[in-house]
Amino acid sequence: MVVIARKPTKGREGMIQEIRWEEPSKLHGQDSPDKAKWDALADALHEKPGEWALVAENVSPGGYRTHLTRRGLEVTTRGVKAGKAEKVYARAIPLPDWPVTAANIDDFGNFGKDWK
Repeated sequence: MVVIARKPTKGREGMIQEIRWEEPSKLHGQDSPDKAKWDALADALHEKPGEWALVAENVSPGGYRTHLTRRGLEVTTRGVKAGKAEKVYARAIPLPDWPVTAANIDDFGNFGKDWK
């Protein structure tokens, strides 16, 4: 343990006074049963890139959008009222058959005019 001799100054009240060497704990949700559920859903959608699938009905869509876009999926909703979506759809974004380079990706990350 290393003790920091300096007193906290204004704006540093939250700075710890001792350094403890330790590994950070896992983030909330890592290796959770929910993670396995989201991974399984994403794997199934990646088997049919470009095809839309209905993944949920009558839910708050925020969690679906967050978890699925992190896994390389596109998410859209229909019939959103009072924060709930009647339907949540997702699909794996189809990748082009040709090599992806900076020359054929536009400023928004789209793969040129062949992307559907």
